[in-house]
Amino acid sequence: METALSTMIIEDNPGDLQLLKIQLESAGWPVKNSTHKEKLADALESLKNSRPAIVLLDLNLPDSNGLETFLSVQSIAPDIPIVILSGMNDTSLCVQAVQAGAQDYLVKGEFEEKLLLKTILYSIERKKNQIRLDEINKRFTYASLATNEPLWDWDIKSNEILWNDKVKIFGYHDSINKNRSWRINNVHPEDRDRIMAKLNDLLNNSHEIWNEQYRFRCADGSYKFIHDRGYVLRDKQNRPLRMIGTMQDMTEQILLRQKLEEEKEEKQKAILKAAIEAQEKERNYIGQELHDNVNQILVAANMTLSRVASGNETRTITLVKESRELISRAVEEIRNLVRNIISTQVKDIGLIDSITSMTGALNSLDTCKISFSHTGDAGLPDYNISLTIFRTIQEQLNNIIKHSDAANAWINLKILPDMLQLEIADDGKGANQDILKKGIGLSNIFNRVRAYNGRASIETAPGKGFKLSITLPVKHTENLKWQTGDFF
Repeated sequence: METALSTMIIEDNPGDLQLLKIQLESAGWPVKNSTHKEKLADALESLKNSRPAIVLLDLNLPDSNGLETFLSVQSIAPDIPIVILSGMNDTSLCVQAVQAGAQDYLVKGEFEEKLLLKTILYSIERKKNQIRLDEINKRFTYASLATNEPLWDWDIKSNEILWNDKVKIFGYHDSINKNRSWRINNVHPEDRDRIMAKLNDLLNNSHEIWNEQYRFRCADGSYKFIHDRGYVLRDKQNRPLRMIGTMQDMTEQILLRQKLEEEKEEKQKAILKAAIEAQEKERNYIGQELHDNVNQILVAANMTLSRVASGNETRTITLVKESRELISRAVEEIRNLVRNIISTQVKDIGLIDSITSMTGALNSLDTCKISFSHTGDAGLPDYNISLTIFRTIQEQLNNIIKHSDAANAWINLKILPDMLQLEIADDGKGANQDILKKGIGLSNIFNRVRAYNGRASIETAPGKGFKLSITLPVKHTENLKWQTGDFF
């Protein structure tokens, strides 16, 4: 035992004092370092200038009696552990002293050396822990004054949480017990399982730092975006005792970020629409030039050659005939090109007839049999939506004919009151979706669909064909997108 440990015994009964010293010495406690006072006044004066390791206190002294005796000693030496020495009839008074801050009590005549030593050692250790706890609580209080954020101190054993007054940002009444159950139940249902899993991992795997984001329900039913940070306090066996942390309200920043993202998205859509419109104008211009100029020149050349073909020279007739055939093929190719790039037919004859005309022309090439089916109202009010669908089908059929080696392709169009659904599938060689790269054709499709708030998806696998699914809203609705888990 360390001889530096000292004891103050405040006891007025000589017999009890002598017995206590014998028991201390027998237990191995350094009695020679102890001091003895019979009166409270003398003890208080001595405590002003000395700091013993422990005080053994009889509550009934010549100049003081009862709980007031303990309170007087505690006021002078709040950092020193105090063990009450009680008569058999004073047990209830000892309990009051313990409730007021004494570390323990012993009933005279009912304890032996081992219990005495154990009580002293445990009392000293408990007092040290209490001082550390008080210091933490002071820091917690000071931190509460220096922040506008809710601070929390969770006693893991009792599941009780101490909050500073900033917890009022959630709008709950002070009478509500804001314990662990209250806190977990108010985490957004979509975030709750993730937060519980992370919390259990933190406590069970010796981690110390807590840093998570989630949504927390307020008293009025709304949710705040919370950045929750904390630190785990553990005992010598690494068991979690407490967590202390802060909840930062990120709602304003998150909503502002969402607004900026929405504005960015709208600008990107506007750029895409402008690009698509410019592309259509360029298509129409090129198509018109081919039709009005190049095509007319070729037609005139063909007519001229037909007049030359009436001569008698066999060789001339043969060459002219071959030239006319080549020109005729060129004219037909230009007509097909013009039909593909000029979009006026969608406006003139409608979406359904335009798709039917296009698939009919492609079927005449005898490369892939294309089937087209549709349900719903064919009279779409929005020309841009109709043109987007037409161009999507045109692009994808071009991809199928060039790359898929498909024998069959199917187009299914559903026109519903508030949306339009399109599926284009083939029985070709397919592709590995994990490594599929969007070519120019697919990129054009996805950009067009995105520009009108639609969704596009792909299903394919080697040897399993290819399916493109498109959904386009007929009536555009803009909703705030509440993201979960990773909004920071």
